[in-house]
Amino acid sequence: MAVLTIRAHQRFAVRSPSKMKRTGARTLECLLIELSQDGARVSNLGDAQFEIDDEVTLTTGDGHSFPAIIRWSRKGCAGLRLTRPLYQAELLEIITAARGEEPAQAKVA
Repeated sequence: MAVLTIRAHQRFAVRSPSKMKRTGARTLECLLIELSQDGARVSNLGDAQFEIDDEVTLTTGDGHSFPAIIRWSRKGCAGLRLTRPLYQAELLEIITAARGEEPAQAKVA
């Protein structure tokens, strides 16, 4: 039986080499793999340990930087809740850059 999950915001698959930094810790290289207006999922965190509610800053490869809170973490991946939701224009810009598309080709519903 499939489980239906209803989310507040649509998620978009992306692939953006990024960096994540927790206060007082070293900056980690990671890969941004999903993005929504109020959250993100990152992978390639290796054996880094995060706790729920850790405060981090995520910086995308194209220079967008935003503070976030760890919502879950397991097996080199983490789910983040952005502390400030992205504006539609910001979301579109990040998605477009991460996908290597021209601005007119990216679609945000």
